Amino acid sequence: MSSEHPMMTREIRTTERGVRILLIEVDGSLVAGGTAVLTGLVSGSLHGTITESGDGDYTYNINVPGQRILSAMATSKTANANMTIGTVTTSTVQVLQTDLAAAALADGDFYLQIAVSSAGDAT
Repeated sequence: MSSEHPMMTREIRTTERGVRILLIEVDGSLVAGGTAVLTGLVSGSLHGTITESGDGDYTYNINVPGQRILSAMATSKTANANMTIGTVTTSTVQVLQTDLAAAALADGDFYLQIAVSSAGDAT
């Protein structure tokens, strides 16, 4: 009888292929309205650029798009703020930031995490 645990010898498989996790930190006060400003990206500038189309309305543009976005999550660094993921494509993720009264929040800071798959299917 082998002393190896049976779970330690199993092959682990996943249906997702080529998953990349992009970790982005944004300083909202450094993103000029409508202009991609890399200095607004505290981290994540190697993976893409960010634009602001209005107060609290940001779009992260992925340099190397995937076949599909598996998930996108945003967390506010600014106190008393809400984050919402808006429109998502294979190359962009829209992030909307509001205050607690649901008004657009100008110059808020946030973290963004995006999981991108290189496969279009889940097999």
